[in-house]
Amino acid sequence: MGLSENDIRAQLHRLLKHRDFTATPQRRAFLSYIVDEYLAGRADQIKGVSIAMSVFGRDETFDQQIDPIVRLEARRLRQDIDGYYAGPGRSDPIRLTIPKGGLCPKV
Repeated sequence: MGLSENDIRAQLHRLLKHRDFTATPQRRAFLSYIVDEYLAGRADQIKGVSIAMSVFGRDETFDQQIDPIVRLEARRLRQDIDGYYAGPGRSDPIRLTIPKGGLCPKV
């Protein structure tokens, strides 16, 4: 049985609102952005540059070779998500993840 957009959004909301989800406001915005793009059918457009501009306020001159913000924050967000699912979220019906080496969420 496939998951509906409402199921995925409910899980995102559950994760973002849980008091034990330790992500900073920027990392929460990062997660919301990539899930929204995924649900909008734009998974192929989830790139470091688009995240840097949409979430971290970088402009069109952003160069990920010079500014590692997206890579660093993605790693920290993965840790935040792992910590949530290792503790209070271990019984959640859906797991949102960001596989290493990519920026597109997996459900």
